[in-house]
Amino acid sequence: MTFMLMDELKKYYRNSSVAMPKRHYVNRFVRDFRSWTEKYVDFMHYTVPLRTAVGGDYKFPSEYMGQYGVYEAVRHIY
Repeated sequence: MTFMLMDELKKYYRNSSVAMPKRHYVNRFVRDFRSWTEKYVDFMHYTVPLRTAVGGDYKFPSEYMGQYGVYEAVRHIY
């Protein structure tokens, strides 16, 4: 649902002089995010430190924030 929302928002920024804001996403896992997801989400904050090995040593731009790391995610954004 978040990805579809980002596609809809992109339409309004495409021919505008205003840059689209960075898209941060908070989720439990980062293990399912691959390179194709970067067109929807710019940065990922996650709470469960499970990573999956991906070919080519790809690592999604992300930060482990721990179980109660919402404060760390907000600090990173601001």
